[in-house]
Amino acid sequence: MELNYLPEYLKDFKSLSKRYRTLESDMADVIKIVKARPNAQPPLSFEIAGLGLKTCIIKVKKIASDSFKGRG
Repeated sequence: MELNYLPEYLKDFKSLSKRYRTLESDMADVIKIVKARPNAQPPLSFEIAGLGLKTCIIKVKKIASDSFKGRG
């Protein structure tokens, strides 16, 4: 499985990782899950269809972050 990142994502990730120190490990967990089970898993991830592409595009909407543990 090959992962491609948009330049906008990388820019946002860099700025957000300064604010949320566990973001890198949180995203590493998400990548492990997507590699193990690459199919869409609603309500957390959705396959974007109808683009005429032969590849599967998964949009992840919600993840549990270690930064928010104990905060409600």
